[in-house]
Amino acid sequence: MVSRMAHNHETVGSSPTPATNNQAIFGTPVLRKMHRLYRRCFLLCKFIKGSENMTQKQNKLIKWLNRALYAEKKLNALKRLTERDKKRAKDISVGNNAEKVLTTLAASEEKYNRFLEKYNNSRAEIEKTIESLHDDKIEAIFIDRYLNNMTTEQIAEKMHYSVITIERYHKKGIEKLIISDND
Repeated sequence: MVSRMAHNHETVGSSPTPATNNQAIFGTPVLRKMHRLYRRCFLLCKFIKGSENMTQKQNKLIKWLNRALYAEKKLNALKRLTERDKKRAKDISVGNNAEKVLTTLAASEEKYNRFLEKYNNSRAEIEKTIESLHDDKIEAIFIDRYLNNMTTEQIAEKMHYSVITIERYHKKGIEKLIISDND
């Protein structure tokens, strides 16, 4: 470092210039190539994941498609609650408390059944919307993403595509749905 600094007409005590610092950090061709690759990946991820690149209509449509995922999570929580109440009712002996436990169980089952119907209706709407794409590849991506709760990486691996390709098809599908919604 001293010889490089002396060559650049700098004193040993001064800090290196930004160009010299970059040369020291990215001095080898391998490190420069790694840095360029990292920078490309960073910018691409920022582009793909950034909601600033999505229009308000696109974000609204994605939120609408995601409602089946969140409804399924709530449905599973209600199912666990109902199963816990069933276990409690099974373990309780006859008495004053038994009536409260059975009433709680009946309420849990009723709530679960009402929400199950609501979930099934939402899911049917989303499936119909996905089918309206009329593109098997994009439909498969949307089914895995919005109904099977898979990440983009998981879909890419399963379909033997790159993540970028899956994101591109996803965006194309979103645009098709927005255009068909406007018709």
